[in-house]
Amino acid sequence: MTDISASLETLFKQGSIAASEYMSDAIIEIDKQFGDGFAKKNPALVAAFMQAAISDCGTNVQAKVIGEAIEGLSDALNKMGNSVDEIAEHFFNN
Repeated sequence: MTDISASLETLFKQGSIAASEYMSDAIIEIDKQFGDGFAKKNPALVAAFMQAAISDCGTNVQAKVIGEAIEGLSDALNKMGNSVDEIAEHFFNN
């Protein structure tokens, strides 16, 4: 299962680093699409690009965490089922 062991300070710093990378990527991709300097003239577009990237990342992280949780629950249920089968076999075969 996912275990986040980073401190709040580390997570905060990582957030700043990610935001900086998203902004750089936004400027590069927007200027590539619409021409040099377009991103600088359209900060709302840069912000929207960053928001979309952040949203996509958050969705992917949530999906991974939920998937791992479901896998853990599935394993636990399988173990419980096997235990019940063993108990039933012991009682009904004796």
